[in-house]
Amino acid sequence: MKKSLSLVLCVILLFTAFSSLSAQGKADKGSGKIEIDFWNGWNGSDLAAAKAMVDEFNNSQDNIHVNFYSYLWSDLFTKLITEYASGEPADLICVHPFEIGQFADMGLYDAKQVEMLNLNKDDYYEAVWDGTFYKGIQYAVPFDTHMHGLFYNKEIFERSGITKAPSTGVELIDVAIALTIDKNGKHPNEAGFDRNNIVQYGLSFGMNHHAIFQWATLMYQQGVVPFTEDMTSMTFDIKKAQTAFQWIQDLIFKYQVAPQGETSYSDSFVNGKAAMVFGGSWDVPKFDNAQLNYGTVPYPQVFNEGYGYWAAAHIFLFPANKNPDSAKQEATRTFVTWLIDNSNIWVDSGYLTTKLSTWDYVASKENIAMWLDVLDGARYMPGHPLASTLFSQVAPSAFVTAYSSMILEQGDCEKGTAKFVSDLNDVLRK
Repeated sequence: MKKSLSLVLCVILLFTAFSSLSAQGKADKGSGKIEIDFWNGWNGSDLAAAKAMVDEFNNSQDNIHVNFYSYLWSDLFTKLITEYASGEPADLICVHPFEIGQFADMGLYDAKQVEMLNLNKDDYYEAVWDGTFYKGIQYAVPFDTHMHGLFYNKEIFERSGITKAPSTGVELIDVAIALTIDKNGKHPNEAGFDRNNIVQYGLSFGMNHHAIFQWATLMYQQGVVPFTEDMTSMTFDIKKAQTAFQWIQDLIFKYQVAPQGETSYSDSFVNGKAAMVFGGSWDVPKFDNAQLNYGTVPYPQVFNEGYGYWAAAHIFLFPANKNPDSAKQEATRTFVTWLIDNSNIWVDSGYLTTKLSTWDYVASKENIAMWLDVLDGARYMPGHPLASTLFSQVAPSAFVTAYSSMILEQGDCEKGTAKFVSDLNDVLRK
């Protein structure tokens, strides 16, 4: 993979440099403070929380100033390669575990900095700790974990006489049908239901790459691990893959309980257009700020052949630098340690921090603590050497093609699944 780095750089350097979507001004050069640059891809409520943490750190001492930069996730890695070539990479970046492999193979991460932190495995949640390693080397520092769950509006449930949030696929569909109402007060299972004039949907969810992450959960529930770190081709059960896609598609087109082409499930939940939503802990701040009376429960057990939930995590990595500055490296390690140990703001933004000593605070958050009970089911995308391409969220990737044809439109799930597998195998053959 290192041999291909020069070719990748030649291509990328033809493009114009990316501008930061969000940045804090750099410290005055005459201040005497050590400046470090921190890149990430946060762009929701987590962006504000991350900025607040950086501000708090900058104000907590007089020796270090952190410059904060937020980019689109898809742009972050292109910039990582470009800036490594120019000799001016960030001092710290935040990524997801599956994004380690390809760039570690390129030599873009400095594992020595992690080693110098002398982290203790027993201090961290095991699954995310394990996700910081690639080929036996620890490249990252674990920070948080997050996964999908089911949010439900308690007031709508009470008005409808529903006393329990669904925990199975059958229960979910039954409750969603009961909570889907057209302008005449009819439900999808009643004659004369007008699907073109629905005033309240029983369910909504993100109909982008997060639909594929739901698909991964449904694969785990069928006893299938769809992706591995060492895979050279797609070997998962194609029939079960099709079944998982079909179940998601049926929520929209067969049962008519979820809107076609939802653009913002969180807005639909806030404005009462959806009684339930599949979302993540990252949605908690928005729902709390809207003063909704809501609850959270685990993603329903749709299939009974296995157990597990798609999950992701945020981890910190130190980009390799052709001209390392030991003082900046030490300052960056100081900043990372502070972030891990002072993460209450991050919990408030909806994330489960992974250092066990912070879990008392997580447990105090009613609509976040639920995820602590299901962490044994967290399953992460692997750090495959081609992960950034395999799991790309940019068209015409396999993920985008799959959800566009089968979720946004009522495409044939058998053909769509075959296309999905073929597209993934095309990437693996490169």
